[in-house]
Amino acid sequence: MNNYNIKLPTPHNKQKEILNAYFNTTVKNITVNAGRRGGKSTIMSIIGIVEACNAKQIAYICPQYSQAKFFFNELLKLLPVNVAESNKSDLEISFITGGQIKFYSGNGDSLDGTIRGRNYDLVIIDESAFIANLQEKLDGAIGATLTDRDGRLLMISTPYGKNYWFELCQKNDGVLWSHFHYTTYDNPYIKKEVIDRFRQQLSKAQFNQEYLAIAGENASAIVDSEVIERNTVTELSTLPTVVYGIDIATSPNGDYTSITGLDTNGHMTEHQHYRGFDPNLLEGIIKNLPSGIIKAIDKTGIGDGLFYRLQMVAQNVIGVHFDTSTKLNLITELRVALNTDKLKYNEITAKELSTYIATLNPKTHNISFNSISGCHDDTVISLALANFYLDEGKAMHNSNGNPLAKYGW
Repeated sequence: MNNYNIKLPTPHNKQKEILNAYFNTTVKNITVNAGRRGGKSTIMSIIGIVEACNAKQIAYICPQYSQAKFFFNELLKLLPVNVAESNKSDLEISFITGGQIKFYSGNGDSLDGTIRGRNYDLVIIDESAFIANLQEKLDGAIGATLTDRDGRLLMISTPYGKNYWFELCQKNDGVLWSHFHYTTYDNPYIKKEVIDRFRQQLSKAQFNQEYLAIAGENASAIVDSEVIERNTVTELSTLPTVVYGIDIATSPNGDYTSITGLDTNGHMTEHQHYRGFDPNLLEGIIKNLPSGIIKAIDKTGIGDGLFYRLQMVAQNVIGVHFDTSTKLNLITELRVALNTDKLKYNEITAKELSTYIATLNPKTHNISFNSISGCHDDTVISLALANFYLDEGKAMHNSNGNPLAKYGW
C-alpha cells in the first residue's frame, strides 16, 4: 500500500490468520465469529481498501444505515485525498484505480432494490447475525451481485443465538467455505482485566456470546437445547407412517414445504423438504401419499382453492387454519411431547426447533410463536401438525383405516 501512502491498521495474530486465508487461498466464502471489540472492523478495512486499490468493486453491508454511515466515515479517515473521492449522499468511495466501495443498509426493504443489478468482486457483511432474513438475502439479491464477477463473500459478526448465521459458521470445508473464531481476549490492544470486569458484570450466557463469541441458547426457545439434542436421530424409523403433518410454502422463493411422517411411537418415518410453491406439484405429491393416513395441512397461507383441490384428490385431508388459539394449542402440545421425549426427528428439524421462540406481547399479553429473524419454521409446523393428530392417526392405523376409530365407532 506504500504506492498510495495509505497507512493501514496493524492486525493482531488472529486477524492475520483471516487475512492470510483471504489473500493466499482461493476459498470463496469466509465467515468470522468474533467477540465484541475483537477487531472486526480492522479486517474489513484492510481487505476492502486493498481490493479497491486493485480496482475491485466492493459492497459493504451493515445491519442499519447509521452503522453503514459510521464505517463509511471511518474508512475515509484512512485514505489520503489523492487516493479516493467520496460521495456522502450515496455512501460511495471511488478510488483512482477504478475500484469502488459502496455501503448499504442490510435491514429494511431497500437493500433488494438498491443492490439488485449491481456486480461486485467482493461483498462484505458486517454483523451478519443481525441482518434480518439473512438467508433469503444471500440466496437472492446479494448472491446475484457476485455471479457475473465470480465474486467472494466475507461475513463477520458477533453471534446472536443459534440463527442462520450460526448455521453458516458450521461450514468449513476449506474450499468453498472457511470459518474462523476468535474472542475479545485475542485482541492484544484490550486489557485482560477490563474484559474480566465484564465477565463479573454479565451473565455467563451474555458474556460467552458477546465476548467469547459462543452462540448462546435462544432464551425464548420453546424447549431447551438438551431436549432437542437427545431426541435428534440420524436414521428415520422404518415402522409404518400413521400421520402426516404438512406445512406448505406460501411463496415461490425463500419459503419451503415440509412434510413430516410419524409412526405410532412418534418417531419420524419420512421427511420431504423442498423449496418453492408450485400448486400442481404439491397437489401431485400429497395425492400420492398413502390414502388411509391422516394428512394435517396448515391451510392458512395456501388459500382455500388449493385446499379444496386437495380434498378432491386426496383422502383423509384435514385443514388447520392458524390463528392465535389454534397455534397456541398446536405448539403447547408439541412442547409437552418434546419435553416428555415422545418425538424423534431429523437434524434439520432440530435446527429449526432451536431457533423457534415464544414472544409475549406486553400490551395484549398474547403469546406468539415464530422462528427468529432469518430462520425458517416449516419443519417445526409440520412436526407440530403431525404430533397434534398422532392419536387419531394411531386409532386409524389400528382399525385398518377407520377415521372414526378414535371415537369408538
